[in-house]
Amino acid sequence: MKKFFFVGLMIGVMGWISGVVFAQQDQPAPMMNEVAIPQGAPEVPDVTTPEEAPAVEEAPVLEEAPVPEEEAPVGEELKYSFGTVVSVGNNQVTVLEYDDDMEKEVEVVYNVNAQTQFKNVNALDELAKDDSIELFYNEKDGNRVASQIIKEILTQDTDTDENQ
Repeated sequence: MKKFFFVGLMIGVMGWISGVVFAQQDQPAPMMNEVAIPQGAPEVPDVTTPEEAPAVEEAPVLEEAPVPEEEAPVGEELKYSFGTVVSVGNNQVTVLEYDDDMEKEVEVVYNVNAQTQFKNVNALDELAKDDSIELFYNEKDGNRVASQIIKEILTQDTDTDENQ
């Protein structure tokens, strides 16, 4: 019996506290078709017809921006890979990279064309064996065509940390 009395008392106290906390103070709630306007907000003229509405400047028409060359055309999604250069030549770079499906490192050939962009090197012939690179590429007719090749550059801090 004491438990029921205590539970009832707690429910009553919680109801009283929530009523005090959530009670509204001297301001009626806005109706569904009304908007609560904060104090100090500028007044908006009451406009009943379109002819009475103040003139509004038309927004300038924006032309569609051209797609940058580095982005893949619609429908073609760039893929990503990274690895170590094995060899370079004949508009191709062979990379040793880890194949998740085969669970081992494999050599993969990427074709390079005039649209391929380079970062941290100026051209394909500046890449050397054992360089670490990242690639963004498309697959066309079963061949991987590099869209962007980024040579990773180790900073002096990284070299120092590894040698210690």
